[in-house]
Amino acid sequence: MEKSQISQPKQDIDIIRKKLDEIDEKIVELIIERFSHIPEISAYKQEHNLPIQNKEREREVLETKAALVKNKEIPKEMIEQLFEIIMLYSRKEQEKLQEH
Repeated sequence: MEKSQISQPKQDIDIIRKKLDEIDEKIVELIIERFSHIPEISAYKQEHNLPIQNKEREREVLETKAALVKNKEIPKEMIEQLFEIIMLYSRKEQEKLQEH
């Protein structure tokens, strides 16, 4: 097999990986942006004597975000689990903020 035939698939996967890396970077940036609003929500909840966790709101978030999945190749459960993790860490950060 010629050297050019071997390197072509490697170049193709490198291009795809670069695109995935760029998407991942955007996802992280959006999570950072989302978390930048935690102090605001935490302060509001504290001022209005609201609990950090609102299970009804969390259920609503999970349902609405899962409903955004129109492509059947992406399991709704994956989106639900992703947002469960995001909300878990949001609650943890709110707890830290309210301790101070």
